[in-house]
Amino acid sequence: MSLGTTLAMGQTSPADSTRIRLHQQSEADEYYKAPASKDDSPYYQQDRPMQRGLKRVGVGLTLGLSAPYGNGIEVSYLQSEKLDINGGVGLNLSGFKAGAGVRYFTRGEKGFSPFIGGSLVRSGGVSELAFTNANGQESKYKMHPSTLAHFRGGVRFKYKSIAWLGTTGYGLNLAGKDHELLSGPVSQDAYTMLNFMKAGGLELSGTLQISF
Repeated sequence: MSLGTTLAMGQTSPADSTRIRLHQQSEADEYYKAPASKDDSPYYQQDRPMQRGLKRVGVGLTLGLSAPYGNGIEVSYLQSEKLDINGGVGLNLSGFKAGAGVRYFTRGEKGFSPFIGGSLVRSGGVSELAFTNANGQESKYKMHPSTLAHFRGGVRFKYKSIAWLGTTGYGLNLAGKDHELLSGPVSQDAYTMLNFMKAGGLELSGTLQISF
């Protein structure tokens, strides 16, 4: 007699009772069966940010001193929760700038996260700059195009789709020569201004970013 027939007739023998208990235990074991790994657990998968529709693309506006991509637009893509690839274009005192880089966020997609990064950038330079000294003499200089390596670090504050990134760092001119005198007398004041305007050097910048 089958287990189903026995239950339908309301009659149970000791053997049937044993089979019922084994059947119930088997169902319980199947229901509470632990996943082979935590990656198989639906609860773990729900908790992972990458499974919750992480917003990967970010567009930002950057302003500041010696930012890798100048004062302009930056676009980034989250390759993972902690690593993004970014690039941008803009203008600063040394001319047009464009480049690409990476950032590593130590706390992933948390609301507050420090980060480190680097960028490789091309600066277009300025063909001619004129300065007049205290004696009324004019000097003309050229700011050379240059390739720069920027080493950066900072913090990101993020709320939902909006983030602010405060960054400091240093841009190293890989080309060597920043500027040269085209005509006129040498001016110490002009050199001081050119050193301030040149591509690279100390970075202090901020980026307002929207992700989608």
